Amino acid sequence: TAWRARARRVLCARLCASDGQPLPTSRDEVSDLDLGPMLGAGRLSDAAAARQLLPNLARVRARGFEMEVAAARATIGARTKEFSGQRPASFFEPGGLRGCIRGEGEPPADVLLGMCAVRDGEAHVPP
Repeated sequence: TAWRARARRVLCARLCASDGQPLPTSRDEVSDLDLGPMLGAGRLSDAAAARQLLPNLARVRARGFEMEVAAARATIGARTKEFSGQRPASFFEPGGLRGCIRGEGEPPADVLLGMCAVRDGEAHVPP
């Protein structure tokens, strides 16, 4: 089982390392996650599982884009609640998920879908 511990450390160093922070030693310590390898392998379901498996996840990043998870989760309420006849924020409107993603230019579709999967806890195309 020594190889498993080493494999976990290597995987964690690749996916969960944040600048200037020590490597997390448990799932509860993971606050940053790189979605790039998951998206490259076509594993949106792994991005969705991150929401349940990493309770302190604060930021996800992929291909030069970054999303604050708490802000993105707050858009779920904006998306599902209607106030005084106003329609909820859609995916692409400033109050929607797209407004929570920082980076230069327009993020690729797989990055948007990966970040949506983290926000919603399931791999799907947003409404």
